[in-house]
Amino acid sequence: MLAGMDRASALSRLRAEYPCFVYEDYEWEQDASGRVACAFHFRVGEIEFRPSCEIDFVGSSPARLLPREVMHNLVFHLGLAELPSYWKATCSPRVELRAGSLDAEQTAFWTTLLTDGMGEFHYANQTPFADPGFVSISSASQRSHAQFGEALEDSPLIPVGGGKDSLVTLDLLGQRDARAAALAINPPPSTQEALRLADISERVVVNRRLDSRLLELNRAGFLNGHTPFGAVIAFASALAAVVLGRKPIVLSNESSSDYSPLLYAGRVINHQFGKSWSLEAAMQRYFARYLAADLHYFSLLRPFNELQIARRFSELRHLHQAFRSCNRGRKSDTWCGACPKCLSTFIILAPFL
Repeated sequence: MLAGMDRASALSRLRAEYPCFVYEDYEWEQDASGRVACAFHFRVGEIEFRPSCEIDFVGSSPARLLPREVMHNLVFHLGLAELPSYWKATCSPRVELRAGSLDAEQTAFWTTLLTDGMGEFHYANQTPFADPGFVSISSASQRSHAQFGEALEDSPLIPVGGGKDSLVTLDLLGQRDARAAALAINPPPSTQEALRLADISERVVVNRRLDSRLLELNRAGFLNGHTPFGAVIAFASALAAVVLGRKPIVLSNESSSDYSPLLYAGRVINHQFGKSWSLEAAMQRYFARYLAADLHYFSLLRPFNELQIARRFSELRHLHQAFRSCNRGRKSDTWCGACPKCLSTFIILAPFL
């Protein structure tokens, strides 16, 4: 139905046919080991999405059972981070939150994430995302949510993707803190092996499952494109950090994450918005005000460029066989040897190896 349309026609038809995207609800449970299982319910018209995730805590630090209002807040926000992946299918002009409520500052944050934060998606689909009123967010839930107000410990939680940047951070901090913990989302065997070789025993493993209906819509010609996955990493890390009682969430985003030569609709389009300094700073403010006052969210590698990081990684020979940066080969846990990511990784490491 939509596959043969041009972008403008498909966008106009979808926004007219699906005027409101609804975050209906979420659910969660936590067992005695601390393991958290979450599920989210989104709806747009007659289409329903039910993505889910499980967060497992492995190692010596006990995962705590938090007050229910605090867990409600953390899980609700993880659902908000998942929302853009499904909203993008129709680009509905209204987003209604029935699962929780936001104040004006929070609404502005999430509106920015759906617009400038998805700049590459809007550029690829030629949407008028910079127009006033392109998308509005409303909420009226009375569900009880609470910020976590207790002090957290200084040992870091380090999100790890299996590439050279996060492994450099893991090496730098793991040498200095025996209780450093790593967080990995859907980690392939190579990432698990890299954590073993880095001697990181405390781990948070997030098993994230997309709703297969989204893939069906993609094949049917609904809108598709890049979303700020950094937000999913951030809010999954925040939930895990509070459960573990950790204060610092230490990222591995380097200086070029803020560079983009592309302009569209009068805005800078940053493919790496999810790794940008602007999102990092906004996320730190948001976490401290709305999730946990003592959380500290920052990137250790922000002052460095890719060549400086590559030089450091070239010295970590025990990790060279385990690291991966190829998106095409992620499912098979290999390097495809043909994509731009494989080529750029080769070029960056070539001067040092």
